[in-house]
Amino acid sequence: MLLLLITLIILLWLVGFISVPSTSFFTLPVMFLNGRAIGLWDIIIFLVLIWVVGILPQPLKGAVLILLLLWILSLMGIVVISGMGNVLLLLLLAALILHIMGFV
Repeated sequence: MLLLLITLIILLWLVGFISVPSTSFFTLPVMFLNGRAIGLWDIIIFLVLIWVVGILPQPLKGAVLILLLLWILSLMGIVVISGMGNVLLLLLLAALILHIMGFV
């Protein structure tokens, strides 16, 4: 199940960088929060991250929740951190891989 999550996160990350014309509806805004467009893509990534947080052990869960909160604040424009989504994704992938290997 963790390997499925890692594969899904990597796939979502790559599809976010690669522009495929048939998936352009993912980037259309679903709602606006604080003047920022929130698309279906952001909602899907948020749901996958919540799923991952539920699986991780306690020390990693707290760190990921703090980073998730910073990502939400960055997405809404309250805290401006350039590239926060990529940093969060890489740290989450590292935490999942460490958990699979038994280091955490």
